Amino acid sequence: MNLETLLDYVKAMKNVLDGGLKKNQVSMGELWKLVLNLESRINLAFEPASVERLAAVIFFDETEDLRTYDRKAGMEKVKFWQDNNVMDFFLTMPIIDLLGLKGISATSLEEYIQEANLVLQDLIFDPQNPSSESLSENGKSLS
Repeated sequence: MNLETLLDYVKAMKNVLDGGLKKNQVSMGELWKLVLNLESRINLAFEPASVERLAAVIFFDETEDLRTYDRKAGMEKVKFWQDNNVMDFFLTMPIIDLLGLKGISATSLEEYIQEANLVLQDLIFDPQNPSSESLSENGKSLS
């Protein structure tokens, strides 16, 4: 979980404690939902989007300036890899080393990523709609 997502959870919790959107009722159910969603995210070994972002930084071609990181070019690389179904290459070294997952097979890692994505989809949070759940780094944001 990145710092922005964590801060968004804190903001959402403060909102619930402040009476919610209508400012008239503290919902312990909504607060517990946020706490459980936050805990679920913390218990994930890593978010699958992290693998893609790390790969976009680590793997580069001859056209890239290595003195800096171009976020847009990184996103384009990830999209290309996804469109061409080549993410399995990045699920091997050095990504596994960077994530501290030595000894895990590429198949096990792919299965983990698929399951983690399902968990993250269930944790979609919209601060404008407190009855929804939490948020992922997979292109969605709380703001």
